[in-house]
Amino acid sequence: MKNDKSQIPAILGIVLIVAGGLSVVVGLVQSATTIAQFSLEDLLAQYPGMEELVQEEVAAYGKALARDSYHYTIVMLLVHLLLSIGAIGAGAQLRLYRSLGRRSAQYWALAALVYLGTNVVGYLTYVAPLTSRLAHQHFEEQVAQQIAITSPFGTFLGYAFSAILPIVTLALLAKKQVKACCRA
Repeated sequence: MKNDKSQIPAILGIVLIVAGGLSVVVGLVQSATTIAQFSLEDLLAQYPGMEELVQEEVAAYGKALARDSYHYTIVMLLVHLLLSIGAIGAGAQLRLYRSLGRRSAQYWALAALVYLGTNVVGYLTYVAPLTSRLAHQHFEEQVAQQIAITSPFGTFLGYAFSAILPIVTLALLAKKQVKACCRA
């Protein structure tokens, strides 16, 4: 009887479809260098005498950061888009209570966590040192230090937030009632 089935797969399927769709849109529109330029411009405008340099230096910093991180950013963006599309597909199958949906959602969640782990390693070994080096090349020491302090905080907060859905997905899909209703 369908009424005895757990609603978890259907609800989780909808969440994955919505999150995957939003993630695709965000992945296509958002660029890390653009965000860095806007927040950096506000930061620099707070320091006396920096107003004149803000536009020139932020533009130069943004161009150097985009140039030096181009390949890394493109690879991560493509993987992000593939994971987002995978979330939509897994959610659609899960919504129909299919065992393929449950397995796909599990694989998506594991792949998303691996992707986030790879992002953390990439950030610590490549992006953070690059950002610091470029900040020291383009800005005064005080501003470069401020960038070195604030940039990782926002980045890791984003990674932690991004890990919530894959972890919750794995936990919900491990429940007995979900396994039972997604066998067909």
